[in-house]
Amino acid sequence: ARAAYAAAWASMNVAVERAPPYDERTDFARLDAALERLADEKMAAKRRVLVAVLAAIEHDGEVAPNEVELCRAVALTLGCPIPPIVALSDAAAGARPVR
Repeated sequence: ARAAYAAAWASMNVAVERAPPYDERTDFARLDAALERLADEKMAAKRRVLVAVLAAIEHDGEVAPNEVELCRAVALTLGCPIPPIVALSDAAAGARPVR
C-alpha cells in the first residue's frame, strides 16, 4: 500500500517526503469527505486525482477488477464517469498485467 501511495504522489510530481504522511487508518468516511471537497474543484484538479488513482492502481504492474471498479466509483463521485471496460474473455478471472 505504501508503494501505491508513493506512486500516486509521484504521478502529481510530488516527492513522497513532501506528501501528507501515509496513514493506514484511512477509512471510507475520510475518503468520502475528501471526495466531497474535490467534487467542487475544477476539472483539472479532478483529472490530477484520477491520474493519481490510476498510478496507484498500476504501480505493481497488475490491475485487478476491484481496483478498476474503485477507480470508476471515485470518478463517478467526482462527476467524471468512466464507462465500464469491455474485457477480453478471460479478464474477469483475475488481475491482468498492465500494458
